[in-house]
Amino acid sequence: MIDPDKIYQHIMEASREWVEADEEARRLASLEKVVLAEITNHTIGASQAERKSLALASPEYKHHITLMVAAKTKANSTLARYKAAQSLAELRRSQESSRRAEMGIR
Repeated sequence: MIDPDKIYQHIMEASREWVEADEEARRLASLEKVVLAEITNHTIGASQAERKSLALASPEYKHHITLMVAAKTKANSTLARYKAAQSLAELRRSQESSRRAEMGIR
């Protein structure tokens, strides 16, 4: 027998995880230019272009990009889990409907 409450809880948990992961990915992406500007402003160079080039190659900026990509990967993974939970719920509902039809139950 299908437990709708359990299915609902599973979908809500997957949804919450996706929202949190997506929020983190969006937060890091929105800070990309801020991080680059801060590093550029603290870098010593002859021109703005040289300082920006050095900032783009800095370990701090590379670290931020790594975090950003990892956060987006996590968000995509949790979205896939959420969609899978929804699909499983639909499949179970369809199975239950078929089982009832086979038994002649409405």
